[in-house]
Amino acid sequence: MYYLIGCFHWCPLLLFISCTLAADYVIPSTWNGTNITASSEDCQSTISAAIQQEFTNGTSLDANFYSIMAVYDLYSNTTVYKNQVTTYFKTTTFNPQSTDSIDLGTDAIRAYQVYRDPAMISLATEVWAYVRNYTISPADVAAGSIATKSFNVGKICPGGATLAGGTFWSTNESETTLYGGNTALFFTLSAYLSQATNNATYLDAAKDSGGFMIDIMDAAGVGNGQAAISASNSANTTCTNIWSPTPGGDWLIDQAGYFMEGLAALPGDTIFGRQNSTVDSLRSSLVNVTLATNPMCNAPNGIINAGGGVGNSQLVQGLGALYRAIREPSDLSAYIGSFLSVQYNAIVAAATIPGSHIYAGSWIGPTTPYDTSNQTQALFGLVNAAQVIFASESSNGTSTNSGGNNTRPTSLAGPIAGGIAGGVAFLSMVGIVLFIIIKRQRQLTSVSQTHSLSNVNSYPTHARNSSRFTLSRRSFSSDLTSADGMDNGYGFKEYGSGSPPKYTLM
Repeated sequence: MYYLIGCFHWCPLLLFISCTLAADYVIPSTWNGTNITASSEDCQSTISAAIQQEFTNGTSLDANFYSIMAVYDLYSNTTVYKNQVTTYFKTTTFNPQSTDSIDLGTDAIRAYQVYRDPAMISLATEVWAYVRNYTISPADVAAGSIATKSFNVGKICPGGATLAGGTFWSTNESETTLYGGNTALFFTLSAYLSQATNNATYLDAAKDSGGFMIDIMDAAGVGNGQAAISASNSANTTCTNIWSPTPGGDWLIDQAGYFMEGLAALPGDTIFGRQNSTVDSLRSSLVNVTLATNPMCNAPNGIINAGGGVGNSQLVQGLGALYRAIREPSDLSAYIGSFLSVQYNAIVAAATIPGSHIYAGSWIGPTTPYDTSNQTQALFGLVNAAQVIFASESSNGTSTNSGGNNTRPTSLAGPIAGGIAGGVAFLSMVGIVLFIIIKRQRQLTSVSQTHSLSNVNSYPTHARNSSRFTLSRRSFSSDLTSADGMDNGYGFKEYGSGSPPKYTLM
């Protein structure tokens, strides 16, 4: 009776998900601006002007900013910013105690894939080696301990999954939280390094982290699963979410974006997780479930709204990396391209005063004065979407864009085979979604019965009161003078007062 009653709550979502999954990535008619009408030259001009605003007005320009300039050169097939980006990473050092957050490694390897400068990959491997010490390996599970922590890590989660591949939230030796955002970020760094070096060590690490994201964090599940679990044997034995009992949220949109970017860097036939999932299948399922069920990005108009209309650089970067990496299925490519185009059109229409090239953090408006973090976040949206136009013009010699679907050849064989396979897949997917929903109901019930915010192990009060908690999204606002910043051990502080909370490097 409990699940029958619960179905009245979940059935509309089930119907929506089932129809979406069976519809071969039909682009919703309610999405605003699925076509970028600007030419390639106009897009380049818009992006160049936005970058110049950072150089003119910005303070504390960081690796994230320089990495998106490298991504722009990659997508536009230019070397416009090679000198600036190369100089930055040649003169940047990793100091986890005082200057850098852990996504410096991913920023550096993004630049390396474009310019192949040894200083970039050296920096990326240094960061990887540091974070590896706070990521549980299969050997750590077998031993029951990890050298950097003071407690047992041999916990077995329901279904037999271990903690192998999980990355801790903090370097504090007694802090037990395994955080999905850090795990997905380490997964992506490992995937990029595997791609760059063909070193099996990095591929194995990526497989472990990817398995953790799928098997334990349920990143490809409804609402993108859960944000954090406790590694302690004596707490949270069901391996359910210890931070927020509500699916979705921008903790989860961050980790979904990171995870997508890593999946883009791996070969499509790579297999990991207890279900032996392929990267190809995970790419499709992760995009689908994220855009359909994560409340931060499933608004009818298609515009990302991570609280107060705020955009999200992690998601557009992940989707942009996938758009560049995939060729089939073509409808998935078109689906991603259309979603990215919606973000581009929203940013240039609502997030800026025409001609100013200064962008707000909210992509639905209103406009705001210049802020470095807002500007960089908008650049991620503009750059990753502009590649849809770059690819279209490169393939067809025209600026006409339909969300990417005119950049891939089509034939009748695909729709015919897809129709047959789709019918079987639909029935299977309904069963899978039902299983996920029942599992999620049980988890939420368990959380509500056994965990309250007052007894979550080592969970910072200011983070509990926050809708935003991630190591990657950074703010350099000059008003960050609060004394309540808490160092999580990665050379990074969160300032929990305010909406959204502010973050700054130490």
